[in-house]
Amino acid sequence: MSEIIIVKPEKCVGCNACVRECPAPEANMTKQLEDGRFITMVNPDKCIACGACVYQCPFGAITDKSFILDVIDIIKKSENNTKYKVYAVVAPSISSQF
Repeated sequence: MSEIIIVKPEKCVGCNACVRECPAPEANMTKQLEDGRFITMVNPDKCIACGACVYQCPFGAITDKSFILDVIDIIKKSENNTKYKVYAVVAPSISSQF
C-alpha cells in the first residue's frame, strides 16, 4: 500500500497511543532517535489505512494524505464527459479523509 499515513517526527512524543489502537499487526513501530527521543514509524506495506492512529494521536503527529482534490477533479471530468462514471464506496475509514 502506498504511504497514506504520515508521521510528523517533530510532533511525535513516542507515547504509543497510535500503536496500541492499530488493528494491523506490525504496521506501527516505535523507534528511538539518536537524540534519545522515541517516535512512531508507519510501515506502508503493513498499514491498512484505517485511520485509527490518526484519531488516537493526542499531539497531532499523525495525519493522512487527502485525496479530496483528486476526487473533485474526477467529478468535474465526469460532469463534462460521459467517459467517467463516479461511484462512492463508503468504509469506516472515510471519516479520516473528511
